[in-house]
Amino acid sequence: MWGVGVEDVGFYAYGDSKSHHRLAQTSLQTGDNHLDFPLGDLRLQIDAFAEHDNHRRYHQSLKNLTPADISFGCGHTNLQKRQRTKGKTIEMRACFTANSQHRHINQLSRILC
Repeated sequence: MWGVGVEDVGFYAYGDSKSHHRLAQTSLQTGDNHLDFPLGDLRLQIDAFAEHDNHRRYHQSLKNLTPADISFGCGHTNLQKRQRTKGKTIEMRACFTANSQHRHINQLSRILC
């Protein structure tokens, strides 16, 4: 059974998915269901894909934001939040590294003395 579920994205080769899309689009427009699955399922799968693509998947071309972040105007806030988190993470790593190096120096001084 052909599907466009979130976990199935990228499964089909480009031409194969394009032909499935064309067939499904024609079936939706004409109301003919000569496919091997119910159109209601197709609509649910397309809605699930659109939900994922617009609200959950980060787009590199949008500075790793979702289209919903851009549409609702919270993209700038999210980028600032990421920068703060990144700064805190770098600070924590620096402290950990400094403490780790300090411990190694103390251990070496004990061994050498």
